[in-house]
Formats: sequence, structure tokens, C-alpha cells
Amino acid sequence: GFTDVFLTDDCVEVTNPKTVRAAMGGIFSLGFHVVSDVASFIIAAREAGRRVFAAELREGALPIGSVGLSPFDVVVIGNEGHGVPAFLSSLSDASVYIPISPASESLNAAVAASLFLWEQSKAGN
Repeated sequence: GFTDVFLTDDCVEVTNPKTVRAAMGGIFSLGFHVVSDVASFIIAAREAGRRVFAAELREGALPIGSVGLSPFDVVVIGNEGHGVPAFLSSLSDASVYIPISPASESLNAAVAASLFLWEQSKAGN
């Protein structure tokens, strides 16, 4: 499983009662880290040998199953309204998307993050 989650400083507080309730206690087994400079975090992750992927629907993005995600990869999930900012996407190794029905516009950030974590966990087993 996963041990740590990195969040930007503009995310809701992890200890927010709605967050705690929605996580059904799962937050108590993870380490949460707030990142104020995401660009520096991405650069440091890449320098440490981690692959970094931007989760986004855009021209040239690769389907989630084609990149061989591992538990050591970093996946940047943007907010639901604006996605991953272009300057952060440009720092990533590649953009990756989750194939969905043409009838659907997009997935919300929590669902997308869950699917990326699932894909990463398959490689770790």
C-alpha cells in the first residue's frame, strides 16, 4: 500500500470533519505532507529518479495503462475546474489520461486519484 500523500497548501485541511468522515478512518494510516512549491517538488522528485506524470486530458497524453505506473511514480492531479497548470505539466515526464466513455466529460479529482493509485498498486504487488 501507500504510506504518504502530498497535497498543495490550498487543499482542504486533512482534519476537516467531512474529509475524516469520507475517508472512513483511512487518513490515520497515511502521512500527509503539504507542499507549497509544487514546481520545486516535481523537480526534486525527478532528480531523485522518480517519474512524474500529469493527469490530464490533452493532445498527446498517454492512456493510463500504457506507461507502466509504479508505486514510486508521482502523479500530479489538478483541481476539477482547471486541471494541472501548464507550467507543472511541462515539468512532468508525460501526461497520462484515464480512458472514459465519450458520453462523459471528465472524472472528478478524487475518482481520478483513486484510479491512478489503483493502477500504481497493481505494479507493487
